[in-house]
Parts: sequence; C-alpha cells; structure tokens
Amino acid sequence: MFFIAFFTLLLVVFEFFGLLSSRTPRTPKLPPAIWIAAVIAGYAVQLGVVYYAAHNQYPADPWRFAMPLMVVDDRGLATANADVLTGIMLAVAALQSYALLAIYRTVPSQRAIVAGCAVLLVLSLAAPALMSFDLYGYVHNGLLGLAAYTPPGTPFPGEYHVIDLWFGHPTATLYGPLWLVVAPIVTSLGPTLLTKILALRLLNAALFVALVAALGALGLPPRVRAIAALNPGLALQFVANGHNDIIAIVLLAYAAAFIKRRAPLLGTGLIAVAGLVKLPYAVLGLPLLATVRPLWMRLAWAIGMFAVVVACSWFGGGIGYFNSLFGNVTARPEDVVHRIAGVAALVLIALAFFGGRRLRTTGWVVPNLAAVVFAWYFAWGVPYALARRRILAYVLVLFPFVTVLFESSFERSWELLVVLPIVTMAAVFAPDKPVTLKGAVAT
Repeated sequence: MFFIAFFTLLLVVFEFFGLLSSRTPRTPKLPPAIWIAAVIAGYAVQLGVVYYAAHNQYPADPWRFAMPLMVVDDRGLATANADVLTGIMLAVAALQSYALLAIYRTVPSQRAIVAGCAVLLVLSLAAPALMSFDLYGYVHNGLLGLAAYTPPGTPFPGEYHVIDLWFGHPTATLYGPLWLVVAPIVTSLGPTLLTKILALRLLNAALFVALVAALGALGLPPRVRAIAALNPGLALQFVANGHNDIIAIVLLAYAAAFIKRRAPLLGTGLIAVAGLVKLPYAVLGLPLLATVRPLWMRLAWAIGMFAVVVACSWFGGGIGYFNSLFGNVTARPEDVVHRIAGVAALVLIALAFFGGRRLRTTGWVVPNLAAVVFAWYFAWGVPYALARRRILAYVLVLFPFVTVLFESSFERSWELLVVLPIVTMAAVFAPDKPVTLKGAVAT
C-alpha cells in the first residue's frame, strides 16, 4: 500500500506543478478491427493466465478444488511460475492500453464496437477462474441479507461451506444496506452456488452496457464510448470478477447526466443511492455537483445528500454496519503515506466540488480514501473524470494496465520496485516532442 500511495501522490504533485508530460505515444495507422482483435485476444490470454494461476497454487487444501470457480488467493499461497504469469499479465495489459489509445484515435464503426463489446462480455461471463473471492462474498451477502452485518457462527450447508472455509470465521460485510437488498434478489435467481455467481455476472454485464449508455446520455463523443465499451480492464474487474462497484459507478454516471440537464434533485438522489450501495461513493460523487448554481444551493444539496445516506445507512444497517466499517480501519506505521494520499484525494475532490482545477492523475490517488486499496478501486476515478472527457479518456485508456500493475493476485516485488518507478518517471520525464516514427501518426 505504501508504494501505491507514494507513487500516485507523486504523480498528483508533479501534475499540480505542471511538470507532468502531456505527450501520448504515437499509434500506427491500422484498421480499427485489428486493434479490437488485439484487445480481445489479449483478454482471452489474461483469462487463461488467471485460470492457470488459480489451479497451480500450493499448498492448496482439497476443498479449494471443490469450488465451482477457483480463486487466485493473494493471502500467502505460492503460485507456480508466478514471475512469468505476472510478466504476461503486465505485457498484455500494456498492449491493451496501447490498443485502446489507437481505438480512441480511429473510432471504429458502431457495428464493430457492439460486436467487440459482445465478445468481451461473453468471455467474461464464461471466465473459468477468479482473481478475487468477492463473488463468493456476494453470495454470502445474498444468503444472509441484512444479517450479513452480524453473521451467525452457524456454518453454511453443503457447497456453500467453502465460504466459511475461505473466511475461517464469521465475517461482516462492508457494503451498504441497499446492496443487501440487491444481493438476495439477484442470487435467488440461481439454485446453486455456481448459478448464483453467474447471476451476479449477468447483472454486471447489463450494468457494463448501461455504463456505456450513460456516457452517451452525458453527451460524450463516440471515441470515449468506444474505449469504455471495448475496455478489457473494466470487463475483467467488473464482469468476470463481478465487483459491485459498477453499480455505484453507473448510478453516478446517470447522476451526472441528470445534473447536466438541470435536474439536481434526481442527480443528487442517485448519488445518495450510490452511497447506500458503497459509502465512499457519496464522497466520490461530490464533483458531479460542481455545475449546480448558486454555491449555497450546491452546498445544500451536498449536505442533504449526506444526511440521507447517513440516516438510511443507520436505519438500514444499524450499528453493525458502522462497526464493520470502522473495524476495517488499520493503524499501521506504514500507512502514514497512505493517509496523506487520502487527505490529498479529499482536498482534490473538494476543489472539484467548488469548481476548482481538475487533475487527470486524481483518478489514481482517490482509491487511497479506502482503508485498503484494491486494483478495482481505480475505477473510483471515473466519477471525478466524468466532467472532462480528456481526463475520462486518460483514465479509461490506462485502466487495463494500472489495474493489472496493482492487482494483488499477481503482485510481485519487482513490479513495485522496478516497473512502478519506471512508469511513474516516464510519465514525468517523457519528452514533449517524441522521435518521429515511420508510418506513425499522433493526434
């Protein structure tokens, strides 16, 4: 966590003082279909790597092989050929981000975008392994409902017992009370553990499409919608691995659309709903209110939104919800830089709320608002970026690479000690006038 906080904070500081390079790499003139094929092929390779890693960890207890979808456990199990697997994941992710940059510049046809997006979603729904246990945790939430804040000590029966074996003890959920309404409904559609997981994936696939539609409702250009619809990083984290953050992100995207259409009541209401799914999104949604005038009205909407979120969270989740939230906060000496980065993120969000300068690198520092930073939290930068398409394009293009770089399931020491510093320094010291390459174009 120290490395994440330090280098993301460093990028923000450099950009604040105008020292960050604004030059993007050149991309060859190739048909959009080739870039889309590169994205899809790379995604298939990544899913294969995840499958291999999940099935080649040791020492592995027998119950793990009874899981319908095995998980790459980042809590101490060794992985066979770990350095090679991480290298493949990073190399493929870098290629995907490069391909997305080319797609942003060439703008494929709508038919090509729809076809490419459909293939990404099909691959995600059929993904044979997971990088996170979250989907199983969501089934846990669905089975318990609001009791997930104070889970009983009684083991789950049958195939659901793998959830107890993974956690090792009753574990309270950190999600808002609205999620504990959604999870039981969705998981009830499947009669088995596997079908419940697939039901959650199907929900997120629909939300993936809804996110692209929301960008259209915001009036963002086709090139931005294209790199969202064809984004393998979003598909990997939010469909294949099913993280429920996509619910809040979609809500905030539509909130931004309503606010843009001078409907602040609906927009602010959707921010509150997002906060009831996952509390940090009430804060992450604040920059969306920047266009509300006058300032006193903006403050009134924000205060009212927070009051609704806190009140509904209290009545919906009770003391158990707040205990689970505060119980997740750590106080380790190495978290000092993480706390500083979190404060910096809050300041930048506040500046955006008051109409101040927006920095593209804020998308990387805002995950430090969390007690623990996970790779998919880098989507927290999307709501901040919605107001400026260049910032949003920057976040979306780099999302596949950044999330793999910080993916704990494939974390290696050389990533943090070598790759991360090199990438950061390249962002700072890259020349503004790149060497001309034959057959390349820049826009």
